[in-house]
Amino acid sequence: MRAMPYMIQSCSLLPSRHEDFVHENSLARYVVAFVARLDITALLRTFGNVDAPHFPAQIMLAILMYANINGISSTGKIEYALNDSMSFISITDGKTPDHTAISRFRCRVGYYFDGYMDQLSVRAAKNGILNWEDVFISGTKIKASASPAALSPTRKSAR
Repeated sequence: MRAMPYMIQSCSLLPSRHEDFVHENSLARYVVAFVARLDITALLRTFGNVDAPHFPAQIMLAILMYANINGISSTGKIEYALNDSMSFISITDGKTPDHTAISRFRCRVGYYFDGYMDQLSVRAAKNGILNWEDVFISGTKIKASASPAALSPTRKSAR
């Protein structure tokens, strides 16, 4: 039996748009649609052109909001997700800002970001996407009782 010849010009069975790889009820699609309807004129008026090179402010804001929802705060990890996760890739249509552009944008819009996230969570709850019954708390900033800072000098010397 002979192998099928490799033809680079052959048609693909995969979708042609990155958006088509993500489920139609995906949270990434919801965030993009929310940001598209969001009034960011105050942000643009305050900071002028806050766009990253080749990326509109709406796309950068959608990236940060979706990363925040997924618990990703490091700009390096956001950049990695933009190259690795289809949900993130669908937000930017396969074009990836570098971590420096993401960081600069986040620094410039930080004052408005919490308000936008509040609006997103309220609207998502109204639409049944967010369940207010479940609460998740990150324990990364809570001091442990056995941490070196918690031990008094007398207890340290006793050891």
